[in-house]
Amino acid sequence: MLNKKFRDNWRTILKYNSNVDLGEKFRVVDQKVKIPLSNIGVDPFLLYHLFKTLYPKFINDQQNIVDIIITDDNKEVLGQYLFETKKAGIHEKIEKLPIDFFKFHRKDLEDIDRFYDRILDMMVKKKSIRVSSIRIFKKTAIDLINQHYVDMKDLPFDILIMNALDLVQKLFEQELVEIYPEPNSIKFIKEFIAFLNGVKLKKLFVGRQLAFLLMAQFMRPFNKDCCFLLI
Repeated sequence: MLNKKFRDNWRTILKYNSNVDLGEKFRVVDQKVKIPLSNIGVDPFLLYHLFKTLYPKFINDQQNIVDIIITDDNKEVLGQYLFETKKAGIHEKIEKLPIDFFKFHRKDLEDIDRFYDRILDMMVKKKSIRVSSIRIFKKTAIDLINQHYVDMKDLPFDILIMNALDLVQKLFEQELVEIYPEPNSIKFIKEFIAFLNGVKLKKLFVGRQLAFLLMAQFMRPFNKDCCFLLI
C-alpha cells in the first residue's frame, strides 16, 4: 500500500536497528538510508540515535506500536501492523496482523479511550505483548504520503522542506492521522495549524527565508566577512 521506495528504505532501517546492540556507541556501515519523508541520505546509526533521542521526548517513551489503516469513511480496516521496539522510538520489527485481528467499528473513533484499552487487552491475550501507542491512518493519508515520495525526486532542500510542511498540514488539518495517546507535540502542531486558520505552513518557511536574505543584504556593508546560514 505504501510507496515502494518508502517500504524498501523503512525495511533497511528496521534491519539495521534490529542488529544494533543497545550497548554499541558507533557502528559504521557502507549503506546509507534516507530520513523518512525526505531524499536525504544519512548513516543509519545517525538516524538510530535521532529516533532514540527525539521520539521518546516528543512522541512516546514506551515500547511497541500498532498501526491501523482504515478507509476514509471509518467503516473498513485496510491493514494492521505491529511494530516491536526494544527501545522507545527504535522500530526494529514489523508484523502484518490479520485484517480482522482487531474488530473495528466506525464508532470506535468516537470513544478512542475504550478502543485503545481493547487493543491493549487483545495484544496481551493474543501476542503476550504490551502496546504503548496506536497510530491510525486513513487511506487518503497513505495516498498523500505516496504522492509526496513520487514528487520529491531530486528536489532542492528548501522545496523538499516546504512540501513536507504541506504534507504535515494536510494530514492533521484533514484529520487523516490519529496518534493515541496523543503526544503534547502533536497537540501543539494541531493547535498551531488551527491558529493559522488556513495559512500554509510552507508560506511561513518562505517568509523566514526571505527575512534571512534581507538581513544578509542589510548587514553586508557593515561586515563584508559575515556569513549567514539560510535555513
